[in-house]
Parts: sequence; structure tokens; C-alpha cells
Amino acid sequence: MFATGDEGVLSNDGLIEFVGRFDDQLKVRGHRVELTEVEHAIKSCQDVSAVCVVLNIDSDRHVEQLVAHYTTHTDHTTRKSTDVEQTIITRVQTLLPSYMWPNRFIHHEQLPLTSSGKVDRRFLMGWKEVERLEGEVSGELSITEALVAEIWQQILGPFDVVPDADFFALGGDSLLAIQVIAEAEKRGLNLTLSTLFRTSTLRGMCKDLVLSKQTDNGLTEDEALLVNIWQQVLGPFDAVPEADFFSLGGDSILAIQVIAEAEKQGLMIDLGTLFRNPTLRGVCRGLAQTREALSQQNENPLINETDKQRLPADIETAYPATRLQLGMLFEGLYSGKAIYLDVIARDVNLPLDEKIFYDTLQAMVKRHPVLRTRFDLASFSEVMQLVESPSSLPLIVENYTNLDDEQLIARHEQVMVELSRPFDPEIAPLMRVHAAALNDGQFRLAYAFHHAILDGWSESVFILELLRLYQANLAGESVLLKQPAPLSEFVRLEREALSNDKAKRFFSQYSAKEKTDRYQDTDYKKAVLVLPERIVEQLLKNVSDWGIPLKNTLIIKILI
Repeated sequence: MFATGDEGVLSNDGLIEFVGRFDDQLKVRGHRVELTEVEHAIKSCQDVSAVCVVLNIDSDRHVEQLVAHYTTHTDHTTRKSTDVEQTIITRVQTLLPSYMWPNRFIHHEQLPLTSSGKVDRRFLMGWKEVERLEGEVSGELSITEALVAEIWQQILGPFDVVPDADFFALGGDSLLAIQVIAEAEKRGLNLTLSTLFRTSTLRGMCKDLVLSKQTDNGLTEDEALLVNIWQQVLGPFDAVPEADFFSLGGDSILAIQVIAEAEKQGLMIDLGTLFRNPTLRGVCRGLAQTREALSQQNENPLINETDKQRLPADIETAYPATRLQLGMLFEGLYSGKAIYLDVIARDVNLPLDEKIFYDTLQAMVKRHPVLRTRFDLASFSEVMQLVESPSSLPLIVENYTNLDDEQLIARHEQVMVELSRPFDPEIAPLMRVHAAALNDGQFRLAYAFHHAILDGWSESVFILELLRLYQANLAGESVLLKQPAPLSEFVRLEREALSNDKAKRFFSQYSAKEKTDRYQDTDYKKAVLVLPERIVEQLLKNVSDWGIPLKNTLIIKILI
């Protein structure tokens, strides 16, 4: 017998009518939240004497928030309420996932009780703080801070308007942040989502707003954006064009942080640029030169005008196939076999949520154009790879949890055969994906792809990113993935190398020095080397001990 926590009534006809739950488990923004678990986390703070967490729904603003009502021990009343609240917030964020964090924390001298002496949850669910007068704003606020505070109150409801008021501690979330940004834009404030998440206090946010306004005098748009990033990493400094990253306390570690943050903001800075030109203006001059170089590349496209006119309307972009891709396509068509088709299966130690995994897979398709690529072998002046507009990659999902070992092996073999069907290189997508639940915490992921779109390294990047993103999505968290380099850039570099006379001369001279033994005919020949039995036994033992193929074992032996 398993206790589900559901409360029900058994009727005379034998049916059970669901009434509610014993354990106060709710669904908040798509996540199951057990209120008692949140209360236990808050109660673990030594300052807290009693706590009650409820779900408040504001129908006027279409907002639902978890609100924690708490009292403190009498011997802790000398501590500032803000200090106690910060301690609670830190504790909650340490013990619980983000979707279980209360949006607001309200201190009471005593929690309201029912006539039976229990905490009156219904009363707290309808709790509304006394609204403050509009003029009741701290005199320390600037005009911009007062304006932003007014917007916050419009979206979040009344709160103590102080410079250190925190948007998220007051109940804000990503959806409400978008409302704040839209309202700020109506009032002429250029507030961005990254600014709000980076500096969520009233004063911190408005500092960025003031800085954005001041940058019209003396700093370019890139310099203004870079100042914000440097100040985030290095702390406050005088925003002047001659500001030097290393003189301000920067080093190689902080430089990497700056580059990562700049990439989020759309600025592509490399370490070399930062080390060669460490001033604010010098870095931005390097950015301008990079943009100009990219612009010149766009003026010399990889495909000619005639081929451009032949591109189908649903194609996002196109570029010629690489030499390696051409070889794979030729070998596959010539042999009539699927010799360049990879099929991989791996067990993943994560639960299988079909919707979340499907959405994650489609995010990868959108992120990596190669997963939307097909080849056109005859319509253009040369073999072309065409990237289709964002489309979905089919996903087949099964449940293996009820299969015994023999059935599982048989079904797995069937799936591998199904995945091994040859691809038509002219039809996208050139990938198939299959996922099957093994148990509550594990699933088997099998996928096949044409080798012309992914090589070994690319497949490693694909699966690593896919599983990192899926794990984060399961937890309701976000993950930062490095922006992938476009394949078109590799095509461009290859073409430059092929037309480079200096490179041709180098390899011609280099290869002329090497003497090679060539067969007189074109028949394939094999060199056979018979190894002693003891060496064969040792190799096979290494294969078993190390869990790697014989080929890899032989390579290791050669290297060592």
C-alpha cells in the first residue's frame, strides 16, 4: 500500500471522490511545491520561531506568489528585520531549488490563529499589506529611482521604497520583469533584462540607467556597454575612454569573465584584443575592426549570384560543401551502402520527461544549423549544403520499464536496425533520435546521423550540450552555452587555403621530400603482421580492463 497524500471520500457506490491533499502540495508555475518542505527550510533558521507558507493569487494582476509569513524568537528581536530576512533568504536558496523559493517574506509579531488554535491559512492567503501613500518615498531617492519604484509598485504592489529594495525579494520573477521593462520603456527608460537580473536592487538598476544616459557625452555605444561589463567584474571606476583594464585591477582570470559577459551582450571580444589594447577605447576599436572584416566577407559571398537566384524560399542560408563532405557523399553514392552513417546509443542517468526532452532537442536544432542541413547535388554550379529555416527534428519515445532483460535486448536491437536505414542526403533532417525510459531515473538515448553533418568532435559537442541543457531544463534552471562557430566560416577558410599559392608551394615542396612506396597496380593490398600469442593475450586483457576498442588499445601501445 502506498500513501499518496490525497484526501478523498468513499461514496456508497464504491467510487472515491477526490477532495484535496493532506500534505499541502501545490502546483506553482508548472512545478509541484510542497509547502511543508519550504516551511521546514525556513524554520531551520535559528531566528525563526514559527512560519506558514501560502500561495497568494492576485487576480487583478494575474500573479501567483509563494508568500512566507514568519515570527521570530523574543531573544532575536534586537536584530534588524532586514538582517533576519536576508538570513532566511540565504538559507532557503541553499536548501531548495529556485522554483520553491518564496517570492515574499513577511514578518509578524504573531501569526493569526483559528478558534481551534491552528495557524489561519485562509486569512494569510488573503493577506494584503496596508497600501502606502504615493508621497511616502525616502528622500534619499533620485528622480530615476523614484520613477522606477513607482513602476515596481504598479507591477509588484506596495513595498518599503528604499534604495536597497530588491526586485526578486519583493516577489519579482522573469515574467514580471518583462512587464517592468515594457512599462519603463513607455516612460523613456532604456531598461534591459540583463540589467535587471544583474543589478536587481533599486539603486543598482538605476545606476546603470543613469550611466546609459550619460554615455551620450563622450563614449560610443560599444564603450558604454563595455563600461557596464567592466564595472560588473571590476567594481566602480571613472568611465573614461582611456580607462585601462589591467590598471583597474584586471587579470587573465577576470578577462575571461569579461569576455563571457560580453558574449552575452553581443560583443565578440577575444583575449588577444584585450591584452593588446587594454583601454576601453582600444578594445572597442578592435571590435569595430572585426565588424568591418566580417562586412568585407559578406561582400564576397561563398556562392555566386546565379546560384543565389536558384535558392528555394524556405532556405535560411547556403554554402558549398567542404572537400571532406564531398568525399563522404561520393563514397556513399558510389558504394550504394550507408558507410558514412553513425548510430550511437547511451544510457542517461536522468528521468525522461517527453515534453522537456522534445523542447530541448528542438532548441538544439535551432541553435545548430547543421542539424537543419541537407545537400543539393545537382541544382547549382557545385554541390551545395542548404540550411532550412528552423524546423523540428522528429523524436520517437518509448517506455521500456515493463520489459524483461530478454525483451529489452531484442527491442534495442530492433531500434538500432531502424535507425541504421540509409539517409537521402538531399532530404533534411539528416538525423534520427529515439528515447526510451528504462526506469524512473534513467533512459536510453539512441540516435543516428549522416557523417557529413557531424564528425566525432561535433557529436561530442552535440551530446554534451543536449544533456547539459536537458538537465538544466528538468531543474527549471538556465545554462549558458558558448555561441557555436558557424560552419560557413570553415568553408570560407578552406576556400582561402585552396586558392593560396604560398600554401600550395609549401605542401608541394614538403611532400616532394617524402619517399613513399607505391603499389604498381590499383588493387587494394594488406600488410599482415602476425603477433606472438602472449602479446595478443595481453592486448585482449587490456581491452577488457580498459573498456576500449582494440584499435584504441593498439594506438596507446604505439604512443607509449
